[in-house]
Amino acid sequence: MTSIIRRLRPAVLVLLLAPALIAGSCRNQGGGSTKPAPQTGAGGPGEAAQGQEPGEPEAATNTNEAEGTMTAKHTITLEEKKWLMKLAKDAVWAAVNGKAFEPPEPPTAFLKDKGAAFVTLRKDEDLRGCIGHIIAMMPLFECVASVARSAALEDPRFPEVTPDEYKQLHFEISVLTPPEDVKNPEEIVVGKDGVIINYGGMYQGVFLPQVPTEQGWDRVEYLDNLCYKAGVMKKGCWKDSEAALRKFQAIVWEQEDVEK
Repeated sequence: MTSIIRRLRPAVLVLLLAPALIAGSCRNQGGGSTKPAPQTGAGGPGEAAQGQEPGEPEAATNTNEAEGTMTAKHTITLEEKKWLMKLAKDAVWAAVNGKAFEPPEPPTAFLKDKGAAFVTLRKDEDLRGCIGHIIAMMPLFECVASVARSAALEDPRFPEVTPDEYKQLHFEISVLTPPEDVKNPEEIVVGKDGVIINYGGMYQGVFLPQVPTEQGWDRVEYLDNLCYKAGVMKKGCWKDSEAALRKFQAIVWEQEDVEK
């Protein structure tokens, strides 16, 4: 359903290739296992190195609420969601078949604006690949095409998706709102806000909005676990003067949401 994002399970985060491009910690619907994420950078297992942006895909929140905060000038329409979903599928098909892929001209100006997104691939309800940007660095349509390809071929936790697997893939797209500084941790809304922590300029970690809801965490548990995820093995590190928090929301839809 478009209004409720699916239930998800715990995960890890891996920085990949460049600042703001990361292999995300999508959950496995079917409970299947994934390969452990390699350690990268100074932030401990599965975390980003200094100066790099972490991220994670999915959000357990009402998409209409998220869309209201997406941008002051536009919300994502059903037609734009359909177009981006086809784009992601076409990009993955080309990638797994060794074909060059040039994204077509988008039908709306909004899709040409800079945007940050994740593409999540699942096979038989198990995670098969998930990569995205948490910071808008390129037009949204180019971001979706790029991270779709990367999810299929460059998620370090999995082997490359094969052509034979393509028809078995389930697609999900997440579009993120721009992160904003958190002045008071009490303003973080569990189940609505994803949170990024930067600790001392050396450690970074992120959870998407659905994580605390799925884990049954309150705000304190949410932030304590974010410290651990960033590689800062200190409960309550988010209270320290070295810690800086940012929050964001996500709009998430699955292929069946736009292919009815």
